[in-house]
Amino acid sequence: MPRVDILIAAGGSGGHFYPALSVARKLKELAPDKEVFFITGSKKLDKEMLAGSGFSGVRIGAVGMNGVPLWSLPWCLLRNLFAFVRCYFLMWRLRPKVVFGTGGYIGGVVLAAAWLTFCRTVLHESNIAPGYANRLLARLAKRVLVASEDSAASFRAMEKVRVVGTPVRDEIMRVQRGQALKRLKLDADKFTLLALGGSQGAHNINEAMLGFLETIAHRDVSLQVLLMTGWEDYQWVVDSCQKSELRMVIRPFIQNMPDAYGVADLVVARAGAITMAEITARGLPAILIPLPGVGGHQGLNAAWMEKHGAALVLPEKDLSGSALSELVVGMIRGKRKLAAMARQSARLGGKGKATQLVAEELLKI
Repeated sequence: MPRVDILIAAGGSGGHFYPALSVARKLKELAPDKEVFFITGSKKLDKEMLAGSGFSGVRIGAVGMNGVPLWSLPWCLLRNLFAFVRCYFLMWRLRPKVVFGTGGYIGGVVLAAAWLTFCRTVLHESNIAPGYANRLLARLAKRVLVASEDSAASFRAMEKVRVVGTPVRDEIMRVQRGQALKRLKLDADKFTLLALGGSQGAHNINEAMLGFLETIAHRDVSLQVLLMTGWEDYQWVVDSCQKSELRMVIRPFIQNMPDAYGVADLVVARAGAITMAEITARGLPAILIPLPGVGGHQGLNAAWMEKHGAALVLPEKDLSGSALSELVVGMIRGKRKLAAMARQSARLGGKGKATQLVAEELLKI
């Protein structure tokens, strides 16, 4: 293996991997001579993401510990120990100049090994409130990069912290609305609602959307819907929408998310950090339905966007077709409010400059 300039630890989910991939591509654009290498997880998803990235890398068998049953805890600890030992020897072999992690259990194992082998480490936190792993790793890192001023306040060593935003794919910024509408076969004259529950779908959002479609049929609005259901609910949703007169595009998974954001006037979504970064990079207003649990991250993310006037929050316990209908219709008819929310969203997104800022920080270390 050639000596690596920048080693990136990211995996376990698209939310950890894709921001890191955006940074890797920007690094190659800014410094083509730099050797970038990935360490990612052992899941099938990790394998597919790494294979499609265009970068070299290895996969390690680290596993997440959140919500692990007591009986499987020793096995998980053993797997993470083996992954750590492998990373330790990889660090000596590759001697990276900088190790960059986007959090999660992959980042935790890799950055700990990097610190023990005297490698310089840089950590990125996308959520408003950092997770347990990132709070620990921040103590070892030379630089901590965060999504917002609110995130920065969660870290003690403020001299290490830089507010840069969350990296997103350049394609999200470049997509042209007219071309995206043609590719998705949607009407340029209609208000477009994009509804999604993340890459795995969200049954409660799908159920609420079906109720929304029944309710909206009796309202005088010019509307079309792009809905990502996830694979599990896809056929059920398609069958349930057969009699709907609304123009709809229903997909189990949207491969080309830049097109989806490109056609949207309003987004209904969960409040994961990457979804929020993409929404704000594009300057879109949103109705956010945070997923309960997961350390409360999504609730805090959604509250942050609502506080800044870029979104409305609809708690899961209040989610229904009629509640969703009232919010959507109110926003369609309240054009001034919708435009103000879009402006605030764009301000929070920083015009999608986070990828450039993160890459520049890595090249400075």
